[in-house]
Amino acid sequence: MFFLCSSLAWFVSNLSNRYTHHAEVALTFVNPPDSLLLVDVSKKRVRLKLEAVGFRFLSFNLGERSFRLDLSKVKNDRGRYFMVEKECMRQIDTQLPNSVSLLGVAEDSLFFGFQKVISKKVPLVSKVDLQLPENYRLEKPLVLTPDSIGITGPQNEVDTIERVLLDPIRLSEVTEAFSVNARVKNNSKLKYTTYSTTRVQIEGTVSRFSEKMISVPITVINAPEDMSVTTFPAETNVLVKASLTALKGLKASDFSVIADYKEVQGTDSKTLKLIIASKPTNIYGATVIKDRTDFILERK
Repeated sequence: MFFLCSSLAWFVSNLSNRYTHHAEVALTFVNPPDSLLLVDVSKKRVRLKLEAVGFRFLSFNLGERSFRLDLSKVKNDRGRYFMVEKECMRQIDTQLPNSVSLLGVAEDSLFFGFQKVISKKVPLVSKVDLQLPENYRLEKPLVLTPDSIGITGPQNEVDTIERVLLDPIRLSEVTEAFSVNARVKNNSKLKYTTYSTTRVQIEGTVSRFSEKMISVPITVINAPEDMSVTTFPAETNVLVKASLTALKGLKASDFSVIADYKEVQGTDSKTLKLIIASKPTNIYGATVIKDRTDFILERK
């Protein structure tokens, strides 16, 4: 017991004395100069020469120590950025406990590599594998919110980017309007570039469609002025695909089917090719059932 008590007294007595000590600490860097990005630093850890009582050293050595360096204080000599030992010591000293004195830093200067930072907006591109049941289809193109993204980084990286991809998404048996979130696809080549957002909303409208047959008159164009061209039959059937709501309001006058006589003029052809010249915008598709028709040419 006597030996234990005297050893403890000796230990406490020694801890109350002042000592010098070397400690290796990590550095973190904040506030880089405007429009510049830190890409390299000569040292991320430095050795400090400290003075304090033993008690303080005991607590100081418990755990990893990290000190911030304000890069707005760096000096620039013809594009070479550095921080002198004096400035480094000043900043570290303000972060030490009052009872610990900083005697020196085992680095003359710290050197930093910066790259110029630029920003621009580029479009987003989605990749959605949409599996729809029979007789369903996407009414209009997918809507992305936002549809473009801001990118910021060094010029040599940003200049290579013309668009930003989203992670692929697969949706099955979709029968109604949907909204999903997609993440911006990671690009391993962009080491220092950042995005204004990493999540994008994708929306789409899906509806059921049906088919309807509509009889549309045939109009002949480019006929000779002194001749008349008559088609047989005078009308043709057009198969229309659209949503049930759109089909209900369709009529023959919404379509225009033409036959161009100029295509057969001077030939022995007895038929004219039929083309749908105009159709409503709210349908999915329209097709003439028979794409050629007979005709007769008569002098007026």
